Amino acid sequence: MTTTTTTTTTTTVLRPPACRAPAVTGRLRGLHLVSSTTEGLALSTLVLHATTGLGLSASLTGLVLGAAAGVALLLAVPIGALADRVGLRRAYVAAASTAALGLVGYAVAGSFALFAVSVLLFVATQSISQAIRQAIAVTGVVPAARVAVRAEMHTWLNVGIGLGTTVGAGLAWTGADGAFRSSYVVAAVACLGVAGAARRLPDGREVAVTPPSGRWTVLGDRPFLVAVGLSSAVQLTMPVLSVLIPVWVTQRTTAPGWAPGAALALNTVLVLVGQRRWARTLVSPAAVSRSAGLGGLGLLLAGVLLGAAAGPSGAAGAATLLGLAVLALTVGEIAAGAATWVVALDRVPPGAEGRYQSTFAMGTSLARIVGPSLALPLVLHAGARGWWLLAVVMAAACGGVVVLNNRRSRA
Repeated sequence: MTTTTTTTTTTTVLRPPACRAPAVTGRLRGLHLVSSTTEGLALSTLVLHATTGLGLSASLTGLVLGAAAGVALLLAVPIGALADRVGLRRAYVAAASTAALGLVGYAVAGSFALFAVSVLLFVATQSISQAIRQAIAVTGVVPAARVAVRAEMHTWLNVGIGLGTTVGAGLAWTGADGAFRSSYVVAAVACLGVAGAARRLPDGREVAVTPPSGRWTVLGDRPFLVAVGLSSAVQLTMPVLSVLIPVWVTQRTTAPGWAPGAALALNTVLVLVGQRRWARTLVSPAAVSRSAGLGGLGLLLAGVLLGAAAGPSGAAGAATLLGLAVLALTVGEIAAGAATWVVALDRVPPGAEGRYQSTFAMGTSLARIVGPSLALPLVLHAGARGWWLLAVVMAAACGGVVVLNNRRSRA
């Protein structure tokens, strides 16, 4: 590693020691939970608010959401580089404050233009702030412990989104547009509270290290970019749970109306219980490859079971198949996701966590675009065969993780 005594001209970035006070870890966990809860609330009510409160079509609303995810995708690399330059804490405070502004826009929007701008602000900045929180969490942590830290952050992300989605479901049940708007104001206040509390987070400036040369170094890291692409396919589990399963259950199966909510709750509980424990088992390249392989098998099985849920099995049978599918899908999410983190992120150069985490978040943004725009029409048009094809794509990505991990371990 290049040190700060080198004779070349470099920009000095500072990094905290490997051990961190428990209070700081707890504070970051709390901010992560609050931020993800507001995200779950907003995203679970946004479409209904737009269609019932503002009179927009569902297709137009979906187009705006896709555009917002696209903006997050385009901003990932430059914002990550900027975060490394100005400090992760400052970047996070700015992102949380901007997310609050987007929520205020939701609350007062009376036109398509203001609604669209608010969606762009909120979705893009939430994606960015999530990446920066991950970067803050692992900055100064020894490489061997980083997968466990990311697993904990992912767990609390799922819990927060689950809580927010539950609250959003309650608001949707009331059907009152005023309730939506009031909840956005409360969520905006929560985001401002997060921005204020984030000022006390570490900024990675206690120990000097020399960052990699070049602001766009991440774009030259080909194995990492391949891992990001594979991650986007694995992360299709997110829109499968939040978008595809609810539509599939209501339109193509005889499962009861509560089944999609129960499926999301089951996934949240399983991730909460299993994600951190599973991540701690990835202590060798062989363990990482086995994890990715198991994830691929789980995703394949989930696709078969989801397709079968549309068969003539009655309400109880369809609900049972759905529950088994979500169980298999969650195994795939936990096992393949953790393996992907190792392959992509355990060799991030010092001083570059912001840009690497932000670029890795591009996989999330891409999955959120592909899920509603391509995967949903696929399963609705092709039925069970559509689920099989989608499962094969996700499982093939897990196979790609195995190949990439094996090549990396031999390097």
